[in-house]
Amino acid sequence: MAVLTHEVEKRDGAALPGVAAWLTVERLLYAAALGVGAFLRFRQLGVMPLLPWEAANTWPAYLAAHAQQIADAPAPSSALLYGLQWLLFWIGADGDAAARLVSAAAGSLLVLWPWAWRGWVGRGAALALAWLAAFDPWLVALSRLADGAVLGLALGLLALTGLMRLTAEDDIRSQEWWRRWTAVAIGLLLVSGALAWSWLPVLLLFGVLYGEPLRRAGLFTPSMLLWAGLSAALGATLGLMRLDGAAWVGTSLSVWLGQFTGAASYDPGWPWVRLLVDQPLLAVLGVLGLAVMAVRPAQAMPQPKAWVVFLWSWLAWGGVLSLLPGRGPLALPMLGLPLSIGAAWLLALLAARRPRNLEWRETGAIYATLAILVISGSFWAAALVYSRVFDLVMAQATAVIFLLAAAILIVYAVWADRRHAAWIALSALAIVLIMTGLRSGWQLNQREEPGQMDGFFARQTHPEIRLLVDDIETLSAHRAGTPHQLPVLVQVASYTTAAGELIPALPDPVLGWYLRAMRDVAWVPVPSPGDMVQEAGGEGNRPQPVAITLAQSAPDGASEDGYGLPEGYVGSAYPVEFSWLPQALGRQSGASDTGQSGVARLWTPWLQPLARWVIYRAAPAPAASRDVILWVDQTPQ
Repeated sequence: MAVLTHEVEKRDGAALPGVAAWLTVERLLYAAALGVGAFLRFRQLGVMPLLPWEAANTWPAYLAAHAQQIADAPAPSSALLYGLQWLLFWIGADGDAAARLVSAAAGSLLVLWPWAWRGWVGRGAALALAWLAAFDPWLVALSRLADGAVLGLALGLLALTGLMRLTAEDDIRSQEWWRRWTAVAIGLLLVSGALAWSWLPVLLLFGVLYGEPLRRAGLFTPSMLLWAGLSAALGATLGLMRLDGAAWVGTSLSVWLGQFTGAASYDPGWPWVRLLVDQPLLAVLGVLGLAVMAVRPAQAMPQPKAWVVFLWSWLAWGGVLSLLPGRGPLALPMLGLPLSIGAAWLLALLAARRPRNLEWRETGAIYATLAILVISGSFWAAALVYSRVFDLVMAQATAVIFLLAAAILIVYAVWADRRHAAWIALSALAIVLIMTGLRSGWQLNQREEPGQMDGFFARQTHPEIRLLVDDIETLSAHRAGTPHQLPVLVQVASYTTAAGELIPALPDPVLGWYLRAMRDVAWVPVPSPGDMVQEAGGEGNRPQPVAITLAQSAPDGASEDGYGLPEGYVGSAYPVEFSWLPQALGRQSGASDTGQSGVARLWTPWLQPLARWVIYRAAPAPAASRDVILWVDQTPQ
């Protein structure tokens, strides 16, 4: 036994140097970024109810997994997500968190994509890009959404990575491996959802700029087209287990084309407001990094000028998508990804170009002074934002504090060294922007207070939808003996959203998803007495059904309430959906003209509500844009 123990200790000791050599600081930093990214994506994943958009993707997969059919059920926009969700529901997963599980997992793995870019953009820039991806507010928001958007992002970046590696790989076996994986990624990308079609111009542009290296690598061959086609077919049908998934590829294209023809509720300034509020680091350092890269392209990557043209063209394509009539959150990643690459490259350049003869005592004193001034100015700004009237003295004090911080840097540049002062100013600005972006990302994705309005999605599901389901289950337990046996009639009626969008008379996916556990649900145009008796199976001993009607729709009927319900039914309203965007701040303030001039005249009605929302996400609570009424028979059962 002693000899065996000694031999094991010798083998462990010999293996330790190999493990220590593999477990580098760089790998540990990537692992930490992965852990942070996973925490932000999985934390309280099911707290927020599914949005109407999410429910339209999730409910059909749940119905298919439980062998149920509903006439005119919504069509999912992602064939790949539909198959994966079907598999989860089929093996027994359930709930809002389970519906978002695939997206959260894909979004977490997205943090590791820069690892394959180290030889292209540099190890420092790739590491910075990984940490930016871990905290990115838009990537985290899409990763916590039951939609194929984050699958499209992950597969699009994987396809782009494969194209990049093919232009630089010289080994034949490595080229063959990357050719196949690139073809597989492109095939799966085509069935991942609406965002996939935004990736095609980006990949085609890279293929045009780097066409010759890709042609030499053997990418444009019939075998690669076959690999892509087979991957798309297997991805759309989940390995031929769900053949109906192939029909949703056309749905994703229709959703994407709707950006060009549809009228969205997001105003033209919404994407740029989101960029400045959610991504201040990208708005400043991202643009600055791409500009510096255009002047001084990195020589480490193949064809650096073509890479700069590619990034600026990618950014322009994202800008075009953000200006389309049907703009929405799906356009934001195409705007944010090239800016993230530019910001990461500039941060790596800033770290690499740190002045060697920088005096850290003086630098520390300047950093401390700037921090004190910034914190003091923030307190003054907060007091100004929450003052009842515009306080000119407080505004002047706030401006003087921030101007004093700039004056200190100018004096240091004149007195000591302009290069040192520029590096300190840029690094201090980067720290402030990073902290602001972290705070904005937490407010957007991890908020716990219901009074905070994010305005990222125009249509959101009201949390009281769960109260409606709880009340129905309680009634069912009392009247039918089990929580899910009571018959439920749901009215199918058209309605108009707060943005003026007409929703056709189809089964509502939000109600369908949250009533999925009820075993006897019928979708009817009008819950008339004849329908109720017929759906209940006659008088018998079964309890009378409950009815859910749309509060905005009251068709003609025999009863006084106008819904055609029999006597003895009483109703209670529940908010199901609300709409809010930052453009509503001026309308919600309701402030009148104060009679002042200049900035003070604009402060109370518009600037102050905007500042409160930017800093605290505080805004007046929006009115529900869609209510439903639960009708219950109050006669003795």
